[in-house]
Formats: sequence, structure tokens, C-alpha cells
Amino acid sequence: MTQRSSDRPADKAGRASLLLLVVVLLVVLGGLFAPSMKSGWTLFLNDGPLGALMADYTKTPGSFLGIWQDLNWVGANGGSLLPSFTFGEFWLFGPVAFSKFHAPIALFALGIGAWIACRLMGFSPLTAVLTGFAAALNMNVFSNACWGLSSRPYMLGLAMLAVAALSTRGKLIWVRCALAGLAIGMGITEGADVGVIFSVVVGCYGIFYSLSNDGLGSAGRLRAVARVVVLPAFALLMAIHIIIALVFNAKVLDAVTSQKQTMNPEQQWDWATQWSLPKSETFRLLIPGLHGYRMDTPDGGRYWGAAGRDPHWDVTGQGYPRFSGAGEYVGVTVMMLALFACAQALRKKESLYTPGERRLIAFWAAVAGVSLLLAWGRFAPFYRGVFALPFFSSFRNPIKWTHPLHLALLMLFAYGVQALLRGYLVKTATKTGFGTWWAKAGAFDKRWVWGCAAFLALSVLGWMIYLTSTGDLTQHMVKTAVSVANEDPQTIGREVARFSQREVGLYLVFLTLSLAVMTRALSGGFSGNRQIWAGVLLGGLIVVDLSRANRPWIQHYDYQAKYESNPVIDLFRHQPGHQRVTVAPFSMRELSTLQQVYQAEWMQQQFPFYNIPSIDLIQNPRDQQDNIQFKTAFTGTNIVRLWELTSTRYVLGLGGPFSEMLGNQLDGSRGRFKPALPFTVFSAGEGRVGVTVTNQGPYSVIDFTGALPRASLFTQWEVVVNPESALQRLADSAFDPHASVVLSQSPASPPTPGATAGKVEIESYSPKKVILRAEATAPSIVMMTDKFDTDWKVTLDGNSATLLRCNYLMHGVQIPAGQHRVEFQFQPQNKGLPVSIAAILIGVVLSGVLLATVRKGGEI
Repeated sequence: MTQRSSDRPADKAGRASLLLLVVVLLVVLGGLFAPSMKSGWTLFLNDGPLGALMADYTKTPGSFLGIWQDLNWVGANGGSLLPSFTFGEFWLFGPVAFSKFHAPIALFALGIGAWIACRLMGFSPLTAVLTGFAAALNMNVFSNACWGLSSRPYMLGLAMLAVAALSTRGKLIWVRCALAGLAIGMGITEGADVGVIFSVVVGCYGIFYSLSNDGLGSAGRLRAVARVVVLPAFALLMAIHIIIALVFNAKVLDAVTSQKQTMNPEQQWDWATQWSLPKSETFRLLIPGLHGYRMDTPDGGRYWGAAGRDPHWDVTGQGYPRFSGAGEYVGVTVMMLALFACAQALRKKESLYTPGERRLIAFWAAVAGVSLLLAWGRFAPFYRGVFALPFFSSFRNPIKWTHPLHLALLMLFAYGVQALLRGYLVKTATKTGFGTWWAKAGAFDKRWVWGCAAFLALSVLGWMIYLTSTGDLTQHMVKTAVSVANEDPQTIGREVARFSQREVGLYLVFLTLSLAVMTRALSGGFSGNRQIWAGVLLGGLIVVDLSRANRPWIQHYDYQAKYESNPVIDLFRHQPGHQRVTVAPFSMRELSTLQQVYQAEWMQQQFPFYNIPSIDLIQNPRDQQDNIQFKTAFTGTNIVRLWELTSTRYVLGLGGPFSEMLGNQLDGSRGRFKPALPFTVFSAGEGRVGVTVTNQGPYSVIDFTGALPRASLFTQWEVVVNPESALQRLADSAFDPHASVVLSQSPASPPTPGATAGKVEIESYSPKKVILRAEATAPSIVMMTDKFDTDWKVTLDGNSATLLRCNYLMHGVQIPAGQHRVEFQFQPQNKGLPVSIAAILIGVVLSGVLLATVRKGGEI
């Protein structure tokens, strides 16, 4: 992009602006995340909590070579950790330090990346430092990072750098396009589908830039080829590892196909668009707490919007009414200057932009508009057209389109600051007052001031009306179930309504201050040597406003207290057989509290922390077809067979006669359900759940002695090639899973009729490597109740053996009579990892070349 000569100040000013950005971000982020420095405390992460980070299957560096997620269901191929900034931090810092500091590190990196992008595009140091503030504290990425998705700040920064690399008509166009491709590929590695969305936007930008700025000459055509060919080629080179990991290892596309086979079109639509941005919540771009923050934000700040609400809730009242999601606040000052850029670009005469810049501003305005329409998802008709496309129908949650919306607004903000600098700050200082300036002001300036004044007046009027609607707003809160159990709905409704009204009042404060600074700048009050004050005031407003608005997203907790063990956890984690746990899945009022504790606290937090396997899944939006069919075959009264086949030894249920009732009603009174540990639960403060062992407790750990061990040995087996027939045989009450196993292929030796079973023991266990010691009296099948996957390899006494598919879903191996050492090892091929690492090294070299050239030319 060609910038005016006045936009290229000396390197000294550029270095000073970078130093200022670094210092301010360190102070601000350090203050916001200061509790992370406390010993024993960490940041709350909804996605990737500390317990999950501590699980054995995530241990580095081995997890970069493959992950077998052994703690949920009967295991799953988890792909691998990817060569990305996020997982690089995880490897470098370890789980505890990563959970403490990954969010501020990613936000700091975003701010620096935004500064570099602005300087590469030729923007002034003032523009670069203000854009760095606006990007690092942007609520969309800030809130996501606080939820545990630090990949979102990295993706935004990488997208901005890719845009900067494509915005050139000078030398090294091939190098810049290659770097842009590598940045986009790393964004896909960081964020999968969100990275793909960013890649679409940046790819369109590259094409648009070529068409609107390069012309049709030979040089222009070469630059267009570089953007259209080199960009995707290097993006694919960088992203090849995640493509292989998700498509071929984790089999995500198979799960998508499976889901489409089990849902009708309307169910697919409801599932895919559940997380949409309600049109009324578009105001969250301007008013941060209008609809609240998290569902547990105190003092009335809990979220009361509809993003993520079950699509059927408004009609039937069934399903979950509310999920707390990310914030969308871009900042009043940021939005004002983004709109200023759009208004300036519409000027036909005396424009502060070149024709090429005006076209690029139009592009980013279009990106913002289209992204917003798509983000509305099921709340507007526009997403239907995109959803009908083959590729985009695999995406879930239209609200993800708010990410390119924020990218576009930040780019427009940078252009807005640039226009303010060019037209009003760099000119010779004047001492005229506002009245004198107003008398001589141009038509555009007067229209802008009048428009801002009208908008401010309209906002004040809206606030006054909103203040008078407390009663109706409170009733809306009551109707939409903002309160929870044991709370007075009216009291909570009024509290939430008043918090929302206060947020509108704070918005007016920052809007008034922003417009005052803007108007002062237009009138020449910050021109010449006084322009530094414009930067100080604008930067101060951005930092203070966004820092204040972002605070509710940050929550720390004492992880040592949270992950303190209890008698129930001790029982499970000290069992040597690695058998699984579940909770009684019945819809009983008496079980609801226990089910909630199990699902929200134990299964997601303590179980992975202590490596306790559970048959249940924490999150599984797209299940594999074979898993669905297996579970479906054992629903209802045959659920005991499911527990039997999956080594589910412990069932959390009610105390008293509950275990006997299970045996009588579901297991033919065979006496295989025995109470093992009666207990009660209580609130231990700060969201923690305590356990007390007591014979009078309402709950009990129930020992299901009929569950298969994780490793079993069989001298009898049946070969059933047809999968449906195999499931029918397994579900047949006449089939004894302790005496025989169903194979999908014939082994080398047939079974020996009447042979007595030998024994097998687990000698060594880790998620990706299990060593067994077996003693067989005849040719036998050794089966692990872990899911069959072609990446599992098996050796018998050190020699390669054939992996068998057992009981439809599990894996095993045949062994001859005698004593043997059996080793199952998970060994994915990881063909994409060396390619992605090579791409990273190429990116380092090309960045060095570009940096040396740019510094020599004095562009940064």
C-alpha cells in the first residue's frame, strides 16, 4: 500500500512508540492478571481447565507425536498437539504456569503483532501504538483468552500480519506473500475452523488488493499471481499437520458425515446455529455489559442474553435457556474512529485518502457488514445461504463470524487514526478558539460534529427511556430464567436490570469523552507540537475503557484447594485396574444434584487431574458413527450390558436400597451391584464441592462387579463379520461377555472347545502404551476394552502381531498357549509434523530477510 510521505516519521519515533506500547501493555496486563502471580492460584479456564492440562495423555513432548485420550468413553484418537504458539507455550511452561499466564502472553503478542502490521503497512507510529492498544484489549479476543482460548488473540494477530504482508507493491513481493501464507497456515493450526474463516477473509483481501491496486500490467499480474498462488501454497504447507491430525487421525469429517446421517435437515440447522448472535445483542459492540458477562458474574453482572440458547427453549421451555459466551465490545473510541474512516472515504473531494486506500476501506467495511450478517445466524435469514454450501455446512456456531468483524473494525480504526493525523494533527498549530474554527470549518467537519452530537443526544434519550423500564426489564429477567435455584427471581431480576442500566450510563461517559477529544482534534486544538496530547488522550481512553470493561472476564481461583482430593476421588484413583466410572443416568429429582456435581466438577476437573477414567464424555459435538451405534444398541434396560462391556466398574448413585433396585430391575437379581461408599456432598466455598463419608448419606458409590476388566483373556470366541450382527449378538441376553468375545475377523488359530481360561494382568499402563503379562492354557484372545484404532500397534513377546477388532468397538490380539508379554502401543504416523516444522523454519528465515530489507529501507 502506498502511504504518503508524511506518514513515514523517523525510526526514532517508531522505536519510541514500540517501547511505549510494550511498557503500557506490561503494566495493564500485569495489573489485570496480577492474581496469577499468587502461589497456588491460577486463571479459571473453561476450555482446557488445569485438571485437563494435568492429565497424563497431554504430557509433552510425547503429545506432539500423538494423543490417545483414554479418560473418556473407551478412548479416542485425539490427533496430537500442534506446532503452534499456544502449544509451544504449554510445552515450555508446563500445565500450571501455562494456565496462569497464557492469556496475558497471547494478548501481549497480539498488541505487538498489530503494531508491526501497522508499521509494515506504512502507518504512523501513533496509529501503530493506538491500534496495538485496541487489539490487545479487544474484548472479543480478551474474553476468549480468559475462557482458555488464547489461540484467538494469536489468530487475530497473524491475520493482521498477513494483511500487512499482502499490502505492498514494492520489492520482495514473493517473500511477503509466502509469509502471509505461513501466517494464515499458523492461524489455521491455532484455531481450526476459525482460522479457516480468517483465511477466507485474508485470501479475499489479497485478491481485492491485486485487482484494485496492482493494475493489469505485467508487474501487476506477477504480483497478483504471487498473492493468489503463493499465499495458499504456503498456508497449506504450514497447516498440513492439523489437516492430517483432524481429518485422518481424529476423523472429524467422518464424524460430520455420521452426524448428517443421524439428523434431519432442521435438526442439523438447529445444532449448527445454536451459538448465534441475536440481533439485539449487536449493541454489545458499543456497550460491554449491556447483556451482562459470565453467568456467575456478581453484583448483577450475570449474562442474560440468548446467544447459545437451545433453539427450542423459546417455544417449549425445554433445554438450556442460557450459556455465557464471549464479549463483543470493540470500544467506543475504536468504533468512533472506524466510522470516521468510513465517512472520510466517502468524500469525493478533499479526501484524506488515496483512491487505493478508499477502496481498501470499502473492502473492510464490507467485511464488517457481511461478517455481522452471518454472525446473526439463526436470528436472521442471511446465514441460510452460506449454510447450504457443502463446506460451510460442516461449520458450527455462526457467532464465530464476529472474529473477522473485529479484524475489520480494527483495520478501519487504524485508517481512522491515520486520517485524523493527516488532516488535523500534523498541520501547523493554531491558537484559534472553537468558535473561530467553527465559522471556517468545512462542510464535512460540521456534518461530522452535528452527526456525533445527534448520536450522543439519541444515546442519552435511549438511556433515559431504559432507566424508566426497570419493571418490564425485571419481568423479562424472570421470564428468561436469569435466577437459579434458591434465589428470589424478582430480586435477581432487578439486580441484573440495574447493572445493565449502569453499563449504558458508563457507555455515555466514554462516548462523551471520546467525542470531546475528537472534536478538539478537528478544531486544531491538538495540531502541530500538541498532537502528542491527542495520542495520550485517545490512548488513555482506549486503555481505561477496555481494561474496565474486560475485568469481569478474569477469574482466578485457588487450584490447590479446588483439586484437593476427597474420599470418593481417593477410592477411584487408587484402583489398580483402571476400570471406569459413571453416574446413574436416570431422570430422578434425587439424583440431579449428584449428576450436576459429577458432570461439572468431578468429570471435567478432578477426574482428569487424577487420571480417573470415565465412560462419559465431557464435550463431544460430533460423535463417530460406530460410537453412536454401540451406545444405541444398549440403551434403556440393557444399559447394564453397556457398563459390562466398557469396564464401567463404579456407578455413582443413591444410597440405601438403590443398588439393590438396580440389580433387581436391570440385572436379573444377580447381586452384582453392591454399595461401596456412602457419602454426602456439601459446598466447600468458592465453587468447591466437599465430600463426607456417612452411612446416612443420600448418595453412594456402587460397585458393579459384573464389569469386564480393562484387560481380559478368552479361550472362546465367535467371528461375526457383519457389524450389525455383531452388535445384535453382544446385546443378546444369552451372550456371556465374560466367557466369549466377538471378533470381526478370523484369527490365526480356532478356539479350543472346553479349554479353561488363563489369566492376564496389566504390568504397566500409560495412555499410549500398555504392557500385559498373560498366561494362557490354550490359544486365546487378549482384549483391552479400549477402542479399536489402526494407529494402535501390538507386539507379542517383542514381535509384531495382528491387531484384532473385538466386541465391535474394542481391540485385542491372539496369543498361543503359554506365558507371554503383550504390548499395545499407540503410534500415529505424524506425516505432517515434519512438514509444519519445516514451514516454521522457512518462516523464520523469510522473516529475517524481510526484516533486514525493511530496516535498511527505514520503513519501521
